[in-house]
Amino acid sequence: MRPASMAGLAQTDLGEAENSALSARSAWLCLRIPELALQALRPQMLAPPDSEPRLRLESSGQAKATEHAKATEHAKATGQAKATGQAWVVLRKVDSSQIIAVDSQAAALGISCNHTLAQARAIAPKLGVIVRQAMREDALLEDLACVAYQFSHQVLLGKDNDGNAGAGDAGTGSAWVALEIAASLNLFGGFTALLNALKPLLATLMLRLQFGIAPNPDGARVLAHSAAVGHVRRARNWPQSLNRIALIHSALAPDTTAALASMGVHNFAALFALPMSGLRKRFGAVCVQYLTALQQTNAALKFQAGQYWRPPQHFQRQLDFGFSAESVALLAFPIKRLLRELALYLQACDAAVQEITLTLAHQSKPSTKLVINMLSVTRDALILENLVSTKLENLCLAEGVVGICLSAPKLTPGTAHTPDLFSATAGASLPLPRLLERLQNKLGNDGFSVGSITKANKTTPAVQTLHWQHEHRPELASRMQPLNAQALMTKPGKSVAVLDETQAMPPRPFWLITPEVIVANAFAILSGPERIESGWWDSAQLGDVRRDYYVAQLHSGTRIWIYQQRPHCKSAAAVIWYLHGYF
Repeated sequence: MRPASMAGLAQTDLGEAENSALSARSAWLCLRIPELALQALRPQMLAPPDSEPRLRLESSGQAKATEHAKATEHAKATGQAKATGQAWVVLRKVDSSQIIAVDSQAAALGISCNHTLAQARAIAPKLGVIVRQAMREDALLEDLACVAYQFSHQVLLGKDNDGNAGAGDAGTGSAWVALEIAASLNLFGGFTALLNALKPLLATLMLRLQFGIAPNPDGARVLAHSAAVGHVRRARNWPQSLNRIALIHSALAPDTTAALASMGVHNFAALFALPMSGLRKRFGAVCVQYLTALQQTNAALKFQAGQYWRPPQHFQRQLDFGFSAESVALLAFPIKRLLRELALYLQACDAAVQEITLTLAHQSKPSTKLVINMLSVTRDALILENLVSTKLENLCLAEGVVGICLSAPKLTPGTAHTPDLFSATAGASLPLPRLLERLQNKLGNDGFSVGSITKANKTTPAVQTLHWQHEHRPELASRMQPLNAQALMTKPGKSVAVLDETQAMPPRPFWLITPEVIVANAFAILSGPERIESGWWDSAQLGDVRRDYYVAQLHSGTRIWIYQQRPHCKSAAAVIWYLHGYF
């Protein structure tokens, strides 16, 4: 039977797998990362990974179809590689010429792990070279564990030995995360629903993964190792499902696998047929213990609490390029990757951040440190990406960037956000907190006054707010002051005295314009007059004001505020109307 997509998989097949798992009261899902060294270094290559295949479900009896899919996938990746693109190889150490991984571009040129660096450069002179980073591999494995932790509190993880990798990825290394999912099947409504919920989170990691489902974690690792990338291989009858699987997919030591192969034992069926006492004498107790654990089908599996993975208490991620990125635009992909790793970590810990620090390392000059502040806590990757993008818009690099470090110095418990169910404009505009955060990170953090406007040796904050004050003269009834974002977010209530006084005042527009003459036939008076006579004692500012104000309406329907001057003495001068504001 050909591998079927999750949407087209027959319910009877899923039902059989689910009933088998529930009857055994144990089901483990293994997520395996092949080519760990190469995938961990993707952000340093400043390019996204190749397009991932669709996630598919397959049974354990589809070994031939799986091998065919592997070959087809490799041929397709090789055929689509462009010789004109940047090819990359990964070295084991800084001072080593041993290649441990090649990307699809390099493979298309004929470069493999059997070549030395000198031979590879003879084939491709402009070959990109990057050194394996164990720290990034651990971080990538931790990110995958953060995703798994959102579906189960029983999470195990580990790395495979380089020498025990399969023939298709020899020397590149691999890692795996296993989670117990039998307890979550009822919650999510079955395997298909659980995998559908898992897919969006895995997509944010941009990884090529292999999947396996079995009654125990060791068996799930074997099925995942033997599955094609992007396919889920699950067990039906355990441990008979293992019979046709080659021993190179097991977790046995490489010398044990080689010794068994020399005896003609190449798959699990032949291995299970051997007497356990003989295996113990020849290969030791560890081999027998592994085979015993591999055949477990019930809840007899016991793990100590310390064996299960738990999220770390602090978040920090670092990328070292090994070359110099000369523009901010080149940093977009690695920064986006780091921010998504932060978002996954926050989701797993049920935490949020209000401040993050991005440090750009240079070759010879001091590092550039960028602090991104938020008015409210968040763990949304898109919000973090927008704020960082705003911060980087006007950044001029003093020197090329050779590395990036993202850290969250303080974590706070996550809080659920409840939107306004009755708002007619919900989602139509940017929320006030998000707008203020963008302004704060673009213009500065000190009351939005860092990005200020300087005129005639006088500095004015770039972002200001308009405040009402007690004054009868309209020109002096309001004043500008720097925006206090935190105070604005708290929305303090007005005192009763101020509220009553404001309500008792005649209607006035809050924002005024410079008075300009308006003809009498352009409007119709609605109410008035409001007489203002004040300021005779204040010659330093506006001075004595004598006006009669009216609320009027233009022929277009716009409400306006107009006035006419009252002469200091009786005069027969013509009446002149002035427009002073709009409602």
